[in-house]
Amino acid sequence: MAYYIATINIEETFHDLIGAEDYTAFEGIVLTDTFAMTEKQKAKETEGEQLVQMFAENSARAEKQLKAPITVIIGNPPYSVGQKTANDNNQNTTYEFLDTTIANTYVVRSKANNTRAVYDSYIKAFRWATDRLGDNGIIGFVSNGSWLDGVALDGFRQCLIEDFNHIYVFNLRGNQRTSGELSRKEGGKIFGSGSRTPVSITILVKRKGVKKDGFVRYHDIGDYLSREQKLSIISEFGDISAIKWSFITPNENNDWINQRNQSYINFIAVGDKKRNEALSLFLDNYAIGLETSRDAWTYSFSAEQVLSTSDRMVDFYNEDRARCHNEYTTQVESNQISQSTEAKTAFISNIRSMDATKINWTTSLFTHFLNNTPIEHTARVATVAYRPFCKKHLAYNVPLIHRPSCWASIFPTDDTQNLVISISCAPIKKPFSVLITDTIQDRNMLEHDQCFPMYMYDKVEKHGNAQMTLFGDTEEEDTVGYKKRFAISDAALTKFKGIYGDRVTKEDIFYYLYAVLHSKDYIEAYADNLAKEMVRIPTLEKFPKYVEIGRQLAELHLHYEAPADAAALGLDIAITKEDYTVSKMRFKKVGKDNDKGTIIFNDYITISNIPERAYEYVVNGRSAIEWIMESYRVKTDKDSGITDDPNTYGDEKYIFNLLISVISVSLKTLDLIESMPEYKEI
Repeated sequence: MAYYIATINIEETFHDLIGAEDYTAFEGIVLTDTFAMTEKQKAKETEGEQLVQMFAENSARAEKQLKAPITVIIGNPPYSVGQKTANDNNQNTTYEFLDTTIANTYVVRSKANNTRAVYDSYIKAFRWATDRLGDNGIIGFVSNGSWLDGVALDGFRQCLIEDFNHIYVFNLRGNQRTSGELSRKEGGKIFGSGSRTPVSITILVKRKGVKKDGFVRYHDIGDYLSREQKLSIISEFGDISAIKWSFITPNENNDWINQRNQSYINFIAVGDKKRNEALSLFLDNYAIGLETSRDAWTYSFSAEQVLSTSDRMVDFYNEDRARCHNEYTTQVESNQISQSTEAKTAFISNIRSMDATKINWTTSLFTHFLNNTPIEHTARVATVAYRPFCKKHLAYNVPLIHRPSCWASIFPTDDTQNLVISISCAPIKKPFSVLITDTIQDRNMLEHDQCFPMYMYDKVEKHGNAQMTLFGDTEEEDTVGYKKRFAISDAALTKFKGIYGDRVTKEDIFYYLYAVLHSKDYIEAYADNLAKEMVRIPTLEKFPKYVEIGRQLAELHLHYEAPADAAALGLDIAITKEDYTVSKMRFKKVGKDNDKGTIIFNDYITISNIPERAYEYVVNGRSAIEWIMESYRVKTDKDSGITDDPNTYGDEKYIFNLLISVISVSLKTLDLIESMPEYKEI
């Protein structure tokens, strides 16, 4: 469709410009996968024949275009970094030559650990266009604008500076993958409901023999603008020469916008699994949040329901596993298919059930499936901090957990006691956040969270328990126990003792960390660093005071369910019927706007006079109060059809009491943050 519309538009424009009466066909357009067409050219002779066959209808045009010198490339390249779920069974196409070029340029120059985003389709379009131009030409793309500030795309930005003489970037913003005030500042989405990503217009100029600028001409469209306002601004400019450009010189991190504070590198790294740092608080003694990638099946407010739903999927998995492997065996025995790993993988992948109401696939689960590994029913239900101030029951069945991380060393048993500080870690789009729990944490409790425990538990074998056998004699039974140790490194303790004195303990450092990560001054000064790299912690004056406040914050956040006095908070509670069942809480409406001073709990209960200040305590992009409203509502997963009802967690007044408690926690948190000493780095 796009091909035919483009052809018609070109022909109509041509006819209008010259006032032609007779129809003239445009023969320059080619219906093709542009990347694949170039791949075939690079593969030359053998695959060149395949090119003609693949594009038989317009192969002559394709061949002509491949031979032609191209000096202008314009477009709106599609963007997709990969399939949304394994049930899609629709991975992005790979291009051997193009992907290799990206690996040797954008990836090699990147300092990021995860460079998956570099292979997004629109980044491939930049790479393809750069190579296709040769020494002279212009690229004009309207594209996803995430590359402007993306951590993984630092190498891409460096290559643009190296490859082009002049760079112009018009940032249209519109990033709706943020939330709250950040989302409002980003403004309207340029392509309406078609995209949630930011959008930018990029003009890249190559001129052989001309000195490269080494800087970027940049224009930001501004905050809080609607889609219509943005399009009007573009229209009013009319010409690139009318735009008032600012000039950006990239820093050593290849930051263009939101450049980092360089003094941050002198702070102590919080974590360092790769042993790249001279000193860090934690070495490998921390985890990422637990990721199931099938939450509807493995999480629920009801412990009984989560056992039922997860076991139902396990039963289907085992049935389908047996069916697929029986079919594969039959095909092999009849010589219909080879026994090669590739053939087996392709065959079983194609015949397995993709019914999302029965199963949710991930690569880890498919590996078990391919190996014909049976899965047993869940034996354990664990409590997990699923979202800020929201716990759920998890069917702790390891094969069903896509990335279990190392939580077995943090909470090895149901009665293990531990504390864990969860920190949102780069790359993050939401404001920096931190929250402590005494449970396992879900991967999405905070954005890209890293979880730092007070203790680690090492497995130890115990011997010598005498047991009577069936034959009347005794034998020694071996059992497994756990040895507790502090997770903070000895080197960090030595460092802190050297600064603050010998009475400092690892527990003090733990609470100091929690306090400093709440400091407004710290977060404001290093917001760009926190968004793009590993968290580092300064050494501040008034260490004992920070430790004290850290303990108080931890106590408050760990016991967020503790009852609070609504009257003491000044809340007005209107109850027409003693029914505390929740479907979906909402704010009172005043015209089209929300009145956050009043929450309609349900049809019978309204909570009013909520202090505006309470909404200032924000965690992971939302106020704590709004997390309660969002998390504690009845939801039905659209793929599996499974409904999760928060009313099944706790007693009948649990959610109501929790909302009152979190209003209190929010206000007390703000008070503690404001009571911190003057921010002074040593």
